[in-house]
Amino acid sequence: MSELNAELARRAIVEHTRRLAESAAAAGPDAAVPTSPEWTVTELVEHVGQTQHWVAEIVERRITDPMKLPTEMAVLPGDPGQWRGWLSEAAERVAGAFSDDALDAPVFNAAGDGRTGARFWLASVLNETVVHGFDAANAAVAASAANAAVAGGVGGAAVAAGVGDAAVAAGVGDAAVGGGVGGAAVAGGVGSAAERVVDVDAEVAAALVSNHFAMLTSPTWEMLRSESAHAIRGSGQTLQWLATDGGGAWFVERRPDGATWRTGTGRADVTVSGSAGWLLLVLTRRLPLTGPGATGVSVDGDVDLAQHWLDNTAHVAD
Repeated sequence: MSELNAELARRAIVEHTRRLAESAAAAGPDAAVPTSPEWTVTELVEHVGQTQHWVAEIVERRITDPMKLPTEMAVLPGDPGQWRGWLSEAAERVAGAFSDDALDAPVFNAAGDGRTGARFWLASVLNETVVHGFDAANAAVAASAANAAVAGGVGGAAVAAGVGDAAVAAGVGDAAVGGGVGGAAVAGGVGSAAERVVDVDAEVAAALVSNHFAMLTSPTWEMLRSESAHAIRGSGQTLQWLATDGGGAWFVERRPDGATWRTGTGRADVTVSGSAGWLLLVLTRRLPLTGPGATGVSVDGDVDLAQHWLDNTAHVAD
């Protein structure tokens, strides 16, 4: 797996946290999060800030024993007006924890793969921040559309206003909290959540796609998510994910003893193409593989094979 550029990752954590805070303020604390259907914006903000503080402590203290992981979580301010500052503090803290010295220091790696602990946590925090940033942006779009519909006398149920050219698929499942719920498309409009993915650096998105496959094929995934690990085994079926913006390519083979992946291309039963950012959001079940919301990807080959992969690889938070 190509190594994530640490300085780029540190900057991206801070920047995407800033965007998340802006989206959360626009959506409002009680707004639903369509792509994380069990959460409100309050719970989303709390999760991201707490995770960043928690990981920062692990790396700062160079914790190697999983029995000594932090047990106290940072407290979300009760006043939403303080959330921007709280999130900014969390992002700056965790980005700073990943100093050059820390990256190769002994730290617990929850994936149990070949990466150093700090490099594992750096990719994990960046993934949380970018993907949940999309969740927050999507929530802001949905809240704005609902408010506009109510103001226009259409009723809150008529969220799909159709005023933009990208319909953001809501309720297609949540990779972090295991959604998997079919749902209506939230109308895009100016500044839609789908458009925000364009702002994800191709190198960052590609690194997160690699991290995604690394997690799905890690010893920890086999141990804790055995149902998923067994579901993505196969008899030689192959899937390819191709970034059209130069982000890279990923080749997956479903073998009887477990799925494997590598960077690069090959002859595949199905190829999913799109920008690295779009591929990331499809893989993390924020955007659909096919249908009206799949404007940023194309599928060549066995669509059912690709959809089976997505249906069985949700990252469920424990």
